[in-house]
Amino acid sequence: MLIFVLSHQIKSLEFNIAGDGILVIAGNAQAKIIDREGKHVLECVKGDQYIVDMSKTDFVMYSTQWCGYCKRLKAMLNADGITFTEIDLEHDSEAAAIVERVNNGNQTVPTLVFSDGEAMTNPSVAKVKEKLAALAS
Repeated sequence: MLIFVLSHQIKSLEFNIAGDGILVIAGNAQAKIIDREGKHVLECVKGDQYIVDMSKTDFVMYSTQWCGYCKRLKAMLNADGITFTEIDLEHDSEAAAIVERVNNGNQTVPTLVFSDGEAMTNPSVAKVKEKLAALAS
C-alpha cells in the first residue's frame, strides 16, 4: 500500500500517540503521514523537518490531491521557500469541517488558514506574502 514512496527506501515508520496515523520517512525529502489503511493523509513540505506544530509553519493549506489550483499554489509557495502544513480534507473530516466553516458551507480548495485564524481561499502568492508580512510585523 506504500506505493507513494516507490523507488525510495523506507527509513522509518512511527505511529502517532493515538495510533491512527503513521509518519513515513523515506529516502526522499518529504515525510508523509498515512492512516492505518495506508491512505495518504498529509505530506510535509519538501525539505521540512517533519513539522510537529503550527509554530514551525506559516499557515495550514487545506487541499485535495486532484485539485489543480492546489498543485499550482503549492509549487509556487515551495519555489518561494514559504513553509506550510498541508492537510488533505478528503482524508480528514475535521479538516473538511474547517474548510466548510470558513467557506460558507463549501469545501473549496485551496483554503489557507493562518495563525491569527484568518482564512484565504485560492489566493495568489502575492496575497499570501502580504498576509505573512502583516503577521510578522
